[in-house]
Amino acid sequence: MITILIDWISTTNKKRETLSNSTHTALLDGLWVECKGKNGYTLGQKHATGVRVYKNNDRPDMGQHTVYSGKTLSKIESDYKMRPIELLQYHMSEGHTVARLDLAIDFKGYETDVQDFVDALNNGNAVTRLRSATVVNSLTGGGQTLYIGSMKKRKNLIRIYDKGAENGTGADWVRVELQIMGKKATSTARDISDCDDFEGTVLSVIKSIVNFPTVTVWKKLMSDQLEYSMKPVSKQIGDTEKWIMKQVLPALARTIVLDIDFWVQFKYSLQMEIAPEIRDKVEW
Repeated sequence: MITILIDWISTTNKKRETLSNSTHTALLDGLWVECKGKNGYTLGQKHATGVRVYKNNDRPDMGQHTVYSGKTLSKIESDYKMRPIELLQYHMSEGHTVARLDLAIDFKGYETDVQDFVDALNNGNAVTRLRSATVVNSLTGGGQTLYIGSMKKRKNLIRIYDKGAENGTGADWVRVELQIMGKKATSTARDISDCDDFEGTVLSVIKSIVNFPTVTVWKKLMSDQLEYSMKPVSKQIGDTEKWIMKQVLPALARTIVLDIDFWVQFKYSLQMEIAPEIRDKVEW
């Protein structure tokens, strides 16, 4: 089984100084206790599901920081029947910024392991613009982890690890996880919240950071997801131009602002897609 999911959400709300509006209204049910502050926040509250909200009364400019770990997201989905994408959409609708967003692909039961991805990387068969990679072997039986990207900055950090070994089940389960932090976390969260194709969009985000075209399970994922991820956004056939201006152009503009090199690559690819007889008439 292949599953595409959100595995971590951290948001910051600078509009309120109370718990209200810093987490989904469904969670404002009294199941909160005080906990220690963290990362400069001096006070904290923890919900029964594991959600934590932090604040610093001496620094109202810091706002309130809300953290949903992977386990917390699973607990909320189980207890409140609320999917992680719904939580993300709530925070985006409230105008909160996203400090951290983890997106993941789970490969279960495919007899693959982290070494398949390590071998692809060592053989030059991993497509990525990230410049560093590290393999860490757990001393406590937690399996092997491949990190691609800066483990210090963690703005775009890929983690590939043995999830079955990590949770102690020994299951045939490898997770490919992308951790995004900073401004890009908010822009990516906005794109995911606004899309009509959650799995396809998450897959595209991860693939834009790293791609493993020679790894068997990865190729299967691309094959299985091709038809689904290429599904058009719901619209009438005659509204193509409106769809491009409303959804495609804003997303493209945000991407160009964050990565000017992308514009050069995009413009070249666009030229190649246009028929030669039309291409020569366009001023590039």
